[in-house]
Amino acid sequence: MHMRYSLLICVSVLGLATPALAQRTDNNAVTSADDAFGKTVVGDEQIGIYNPQDVRGFSPLSAGNVRIEGLFFDQQSNPTDRLIDGSTVHVGISAQGYPFPAPTGIADYSLRKPGDKFVTSVGLNYGPWYGKSAEVDLQVPLDGNRLGIVAGAGIYREGNPWGGSPHAESYAVSLRYQPSANFSIQPFWSQINDRDDETQPLIFTDGNVLPPRIPRNRFFGQPWADFQGKLNTFGVVSKGKVAGFDLALGVFRSTQSVDKDHTDLLFQADANGELDTLASRRQDQQLREPRRLAAYYVPLRLLAIRLNDGRFAAAARAVERDDRARITDHLAEWMQWPELRQPLPASQPLPDDFARHFPVSGLARIRRGPVSASVFGGGDWAAIRDISSGLSTNPTFFRFRRGAAVLESVRLAPA
Repeated sequence: MHMRYSLLICVSVLGLATPALAQRTDNNAVTSADDAFGKTVVGDEQIGIYNPQDVRGFSPLSAGNVRIEGLFFDQQSNPTDRLIDGSTVHVGISAQGYPFPAPTGIADYSLRKPGDKFVTSVGLNYGPWYGKSAEVDLQVPLDGNRLGIVAGAGIYREGNPWGGSPHAESYAVSLRYQPSANFSIQPFWSQINDRDDETQPLIFTDGNVLPPRIPRNRFFGQPWADFQGKLNTFGVVSKGKVAGFDLALGVFRSTQSVDKDHTDLLFQADANGELDTLASRRQDQQLREPRRLAAYYVPLRLLAIRLNDGRFAAAARAVERDDRARITDHLAEWMQWPELRQPLPASQPLPDDFARHFPVSGLARIRRGPVSASVFGGGDWAAIRDISSGLSTNPTFFRFRRGAAVLESVRLAPA
């Protein structure tokens, strides 16, 4: 039995030169809300029936209806809470003041702004699922309310009921200058470093039955199914009043740089570019012709260019060398994405000496240069706990290749 508990400790400390303690008590979702729809998230508090991920069954984030300080930006990565003071969802009448309103609503992020007092805010959290985090936020006035800095950093070791334990660090800094009530300018920068972020396994039952109960807080997915990358959000916002008009200008950059993602495709390829489909429960295990890397030429080339990954570059070049005729099947993609025409990075050796087990699918892959073998445990999932029929959705349990010689399948069938 696993016990779940959560502990949150927050401390606000004021500089010694100030006579009274300063606290972030203005982070109150209730007092900040204009209606039941609007101010949904302020600091650690949330209120309202909508949020940036869910408005009437739609997602403003997925639809691209996102703003920073009322100005549109093309969000590619999540801004950290060390930078964002809160978010507001505008739906219906409240969204009419924004250009291009949509049924999904509009999610508007507000930046943290410095005040005239020095404040340090520390937050420590433990649980649930053994997750833990530490956050530090600073508010530093340089010239009263005219000029100030906000900054923050966070370290996160999250826990999930399915056993994933991603590691993340977030950083943010922003300088705000407001010489008068009619003008302000605020540049900002934030970054989230994410690593060891395991993909949540998905379980599909074979029929109208419930799966057996599985232990919680234990990861049973693939050990290589990790994500690692950097999420950056930076820019500048300026607001002013001229001749009775409110003017606002923003320049934003939002990027997601992926350093590591799921690369199992490279471990299921033979030396000649054929792919192993034994583990598939779909129709591609019954293809008359073997599936080849050429079927994934476009994503291979895009991954090589975007990630600057020499392994994907080598795979793309192998397709161009060995399956050149099949590249013409992707002319539409070449016209749609000019990025595909960029030069590939230098090639790195493809994995050709490994033994890898995929426990969820039951497939084991072994390769030693031109020699490769696949051992498949079968796709028969028991309808009753610990009882199975001995049959498989794919009866092949062994496949072997040595150069051009191929033992396509060894099968067992009940008499």
